[in-house]
Amino acid sequence: MFKELLNHNQIGTKVEIGYILFDILKSDTSKSIDDIKTQCLHYSYSFGNCFNSTILLLKTLELVIYEKGKIRRNPDLDIYGRDSLFDSGFFFEKIIGLLELNQQFMDFFNSNTVKFSVDKEKYYLRDSHIPIKHSTIKRILINTDLLLKDPNVRTIFYVNDKYHGLFNKLVIDKMKTTAALLKQKRQLSLENLKARQKAQEELGLQAELFVLAYEKRRLSKHPLSGMISRISEDHTNAGYDIESFNDVETILINRFIEVKSFSGNVSFYWSSNEIETAKEKKDQYYIYLVNREDIGKPGYNPLMISDPYKNIFENSHWHRNVESYKFYTNGVS
Repeated sequence: MFKELLNHNQIGTKVEIGYILFDILKSDTSKSIDDIKTQCLHYSYSFGNCFNSTILLLKTLELVIYEKGKIRRNPDLDIYGRDSLFDSGFFFEKIIGLLELNQQFMDFFNSNTVKFSVDKEKYYLRDSHIPIKHSTIKRILINTDLLLKDPNVRTIFYVNDKYHGLFNKLVIDKMKTTAALLKQKRQLSLENLKARQKAQEELGLQAELFVLAYEKRRLSKHPLSGMISRISEDHTNAGYDIESFNDVETILINRFIEVKSFSGNVSFYWSSNEIETAKEKKDQYYIYLVNREDIGKPGYNPLMISDPYKNIFENSHWHRNVESYKFYTNGVS
């Protein structure tokens, strides 16, 4: 019913809502929609434009009970009168509860829509910041005097002084609580991100140590095998992780290995620095792709790709997604 209610532009006033609930639907009284409408039209012709939407509002807020083709007032309202229903804050609690139930509270009440005037010491809402889809809710709050139009600025609605404390309790406190929960959620997300980054670093280290051991086994007969080393820890901007030899006959380091680990389908991240280094070193640069699922299996060999700038970066068979962009200026303000 909430979505249906939002499609109505005309809503009854505080007087008209009170008339239906306390003049027509007296305690233990059930009436048909047609009987209620007839009485309403006799009371005021203005009901002609808003009767259906007002009845829908009362149903949505559960202020009336519809059964066997007739409507009766909710017995919970027996302790209220036409004025006390609003003055007590009960009606507005129902409105706020409706927004919360439909997960629309922060759409309507947020730091963009709700402001505080220091000069007037009042909360106010700026009409242009209230979502169009909530025009009906706005109209309800205006028609029931929770919001009052600024006599000088038509686009501003001040919270009625009578309901200042209630607004603090029902809206401001909930906004603060929601903001605190969102902050906590962001903090947890940050902590989760850091945990994932740490786990990825550990997996990367595991893969690098695996490749280092693999290279030393591959070149175990090389007289300079002690020069095979992992440099990523001390030289983070080198553009590769491990220095090695292409074969046992090579005297100088001539294999520069960037280690990437994966699980499942082959995929990896390749930084711009690593790409430029690969472009520069050409066939002396290798990417070793280590499958974390097979790393502990005897005899496992990583997938080794030489000259990856040519064979990966410029190869249409490899797909790439841009995850981030670098923005900079040329000193022009």
